Amino acid sequence: TGVTIDGDLDFHGATFSGSTVSFDGATFAGGSVFFHGATFADGNVFFHGATFAGSDVYFHGATFSGSDVYFHGATFADGNVSFDDATFADGDVYFHGATFADGNVSFDEATFSGSDVSFDDATFSGSHVSFDLATFADGNVSFDEATFSGSDVSFDDATFSGSDVYFSGATFSGGNVSLHGAEFSDGALAFGSATFSGGVLSFDVATFCGSDVSFNSATFSGGAVHFDGATFSDEALSFRDATFSGGTMYFDGATFSDGALSFRNATFSGGALSFRDATGPAPQGLLAAVGTPPPAWVALPAAWLPSAP
Repeated sequence: TGVTIDGDLDFHGATFSGSTVSFDGATFAGGSVFFHGATFADGNVFFHGATFAGSDVYFHGATFSGSDVYFHGATFADGNVSFDDATFADGDVYFHGATFADGNVSFDEATFSGSDVSFDDATFSGSHVSFDLATFADGNVSFDEATFSGSDVSFDDATFSGSDVYFSGATFSGGNVSLHGAEFSDGALAFGSATFSGGVLSFDVATFCGSDVSFNSATFSGGAVHFDGATFSDEALSFRDATFSGGTMYFDGATFSDGALSFRNATFSGGALSFRDATGPAPQGLLAAVGTPPPAWVALPAAWLPSAP
């Protein structure tokens, strides 16, 4: 606890059964720490308040069974932390209040089964955080009250089955959050009361089946949100009570099932909204919110426009 690591440590293939592994308050200033293929069973791993300022820490292919991993309040300023191909079963991963200023944190192709992942109150100002091709089953992913001002966060081609994903109250002012090609089934995706003033949030070609998506009471004043080519079936996408004064939302080429999209009680005073080549029924409450005929900054398919008298 509180130590400075500036060299190599090798726990490759080690087994930790009922043990606690603690790097609380440690500073990783250089060198590499290897947990490749290690097994953590019924014990916890702590990096609470740790600082990553140049080291590489690898959990590639590690297995966490009934073990929780804690990065509460950690600071990522340089170096790499990798959980690529790791398996988390019935244990949770916490980054509550962590700061991502630089470096890389990756969970690419990791599997989460019955595990929750929390980035609540985290700050993303410069790091790259990736969950590309990761699989989430029967666990939740939470970014509630997180701040995105400059990092790249990606869940490209990730699969969420029976998992809820929350960005409630999050603030987006810069950087990129990408869920390109992600698949959501039988869960919820919530951005309730989130604030968008900059940056890019992308769900391009994502697939939603039996998953409700909510931006209720969110505020949009800048940045861009993309759902280009996304497919929505057997679920609802709601912007109820949202406020739009700037920024751009793209649904170009998206496909919607009956009653899938609602802008009920939304307020528009600026920004841009594009549904070019979108298919499916017209969104509920959209024309009431933007006016008829729609203004130039709203692009709709001809089939959604009211018939001439």
